[in-house]
Amino acid sequence: MSHTPETMTQSAFARHMGASKSYVHKLKTEGRIVMTPDGKRVDVEASVVRVQETADPNRDDVAARWARARGKQLNIQRQAAEPEPPEDDEADTSANESFASARARKMAADANVAELELRKLQGSLVEMAAVRKAGADAGALTRSKFERFIDDVVPVIAPNDQARARALMIEHGEAFLHDVANGIANAMEKAGR
Repeated sequence: MSHTPETMTQSAFARHMGASKSYVHKLKTEGRIVMTPDGKRVDVEASVVRVQETADPNRDDVAARWARARGKQLNIQRQAAEPEPPEDDEADTSANESFASARARKMAADANVAELELRKLQGSLVEMAAVRKAGADAGALTRSKFERFIDDVVPVIAPNDQARARALMIEHGEAFLHDVANGIANAMEKAGR
């Protein structure tokens, strides 16, 4: 009886599983195989268990068809000892439930992303970065327009004492601009909730 090493390269693990290297790479990318701490080798026993636990129970037919087409039986199926049938199907149900719950969570997350994208396209949802930029732009425009307003109005309302009129308008204008900036900041904060 041959001894299976505790760790293997990904290529050796692919041969061991009777699968292609690209399939093993896909398993690794999906987090379905366990790598050694240095990330260079596959922990064989833990990986076989994880692949079995995360297999889509609805796709057994595909795996069997491909194994027959290759003229092989997947080693993962050979290695798995015939399990004793559970007394109440609880073990099989828990594996299916964990896969089913993972699939349900993924489908819910995908639906949430699609909903957000739809709301963005409809214009009822905007990114906070865009809201913050719009607030900053509104504040800068208000300040610019107010400073131009002072230059335009002072000569009209106080042609004889423009320096004093300008000083008074700037003093009161700063309080006005401060209130506007706070109002914009509060509106953006509420929009971000």
